[in-house]
Amino acid sequence: MTDSGHNQQNQLPPLYIGSTNGEACIPPDRPFTIGRQGDLLVGEDNPFMHRVLLEIAVINNRWHIANASPHYRVYITDYSGNLLHTIMPLTSVCVEWEYFIIDIRIQDQRYTLDADCCAPDGSPRRDHRSAETYSATWKVDPLDEDIKVAVVALAEETLKTGDLGALKTFTEGTRRLHWEKHPKRMEKRITKLCEELALRGVPGLTGSNAKMAVNRRISAIQYCIETRLITPDDLVLIKQERARQQAEQGSGEGEGEAHAE
Repeated sequence: MTDSGHNQQNQLPPLYIGSTNGEACIPPDRPFTIGRQGDLLVGEDNPFMHRVLLEIAVINNRWHIANASPHYRVYITDYSGNLLHTIMPLTSVCVEWEYFIIDIRIQDQRYTLDADCCAPDGSPRRDHRSAETYSATWKVDPLDEDIKVAVVALAEETLKTGDLGALKTFTEGTRRLHWEKHPKRMEKRITKLCEELALRGVPGLTGSNAKMAVNRRISAIQYCIETRLITPDDLVLIKQERARQQAEQGSGEGEGEAHAE
């Protein structure tokens, strides 16, 4: 390597990542993996965690984090929980933040890793960790049934096929549940879902930008699938809701006929 190459390498800021298994200084000369069987072990007791979920490597003298999962998204947030970036399946991102959290949701488990990319001049590292953000793992609370049936209806094909891109539109979901007499019900319940998940700390589900509303709702539904807040076993809720709506409509028609007589 030339002297200029050594100088460029020396300018690369060290990258540290902390988990419940300790802190790792990421080596710049080879890919570093995170997962059930990675260099940094995360979710080793979770059979749904990939053997290698993330791969960190230096490309063009910049740190990059690659998401090796074909299914799960990984979130980058700041220490206040604000969403900085979503690493979509089979994509990567160049690290542009000095201190950040890597937020991983696998089925009903959540893992947060503390990341520190300090300055190349060797300035002291600041400790931004807290008991709430450092390498935490916890269970995800279940959804209310009224919200759950709406989410299941929109995610019906995804739950059957595993295709995260097969979500129904609000109109399609409304017809599926026989909610035609309540055209705003689906939208209100998914809006409530976004608000509820945001209160639980799920990033990227709030904001005033109307153009992003659809994306926020899609993200919320995909989050429910990824964390197993809804599963294929919940598909029975659609049949139950359809039957309930049909019974209510039939009862209403019967009352109308009785009044007519």
